[in-house]
Amino acid sequence: FPSHDILQWNWMFQDKMFDGFIASSDYVMSAITSKLQIFNSDQTYIKIYPVMYKEDFPNARIDIEEKKNESKFTVLYMGQYTKRKGMEDAITAFAHALGDKEDCQLVLKYHRLSKLEFSEEEMIKRTVAMNCKDFKAQIFEVTDNLNRQQIIELYKSSSVVLHPSRGEGFGFVIVESGIVGIPIIYADNSSCQEVVGDNMRWRVPFYQDTPVGMTQYNYPSDGTYGVPFMSSMIDSLKGSYSAWKNSRDSYYNVGSEDFIFEKFSEKVVIEQIKKLI
Repeated sequence: FPSHDILQWNWMFQDKMFDGFIASSDYVMSAITSKLQIFNSDQTYIKIYPVMYKEDFPNARIDIEEKKNESKFTVLYMGQYTKRKGMEDAITAFAHALGDKEDCQLVLKYHRLSKLEFSEEEMIKRTVAMNCKDFKAQIFEVTDNLNRQQIIELYKSSSVVLHPSRGEGFGFVIVESGIVGIPIIYADNSSCQEVVGDNMRWRVPFYQDTPVGMTQYNYPSDGTYGVPFMSSMIDSLKGSYSAWKNSRDSYYNVGSEDFIFEKFSEKVVIEQIKKLI
């Protein structure tokens, strides 16, 4: 279970095809436990984290001296164009918090999963118009498939990562931002707190609610996901922008990526796999 979405597939817990499951986080493991109890299943489970190799992230860490010369405060959203991932929430918060700032920009790196979603161009235009009277910032879209190095460069060119996801099975965006050294604003739900590390971040509280917009992806109508509070997201964007304006040096001094490579090391994962054997 690398993804939060798959947990909605109840048939997997009623089908004898599977002897057990591998969870990518404590959050997913807890969700699996609940499913097994509901369906009175004798399937087993174990948690195994994805492995993070330093070799897969060559020259990933930002150069603080270079970042001091930034002229634009760049907010990066990375994820699907779905209600769960929160792309519209990201645009709304950005327009409210920083839309009137000429030195701010939002980069949307996304892909769409369904033809049922509204046109991205129309949604972006409408959301901005409804949430900022005098929009002076810029919004850029990146929809190309990128290789690992290109993704790293996209992170490095950003000033903060905005991650308003309403549910994560693991949280790769959080992990990658920590490896690169970019501060992050994240919704503190599902598995996010497990992987956030010691990098500078703004925690956005959330409330549980019906997973609107997700029926097309087989989410049950009686399920829930963690919706981040918009006011907290807006305040976090304002706070990160203010800190960036005040001192680039202290702003980008976000701690070490060693936490990530230690917690998700090959050694740790091997010990987890031994339990399965």
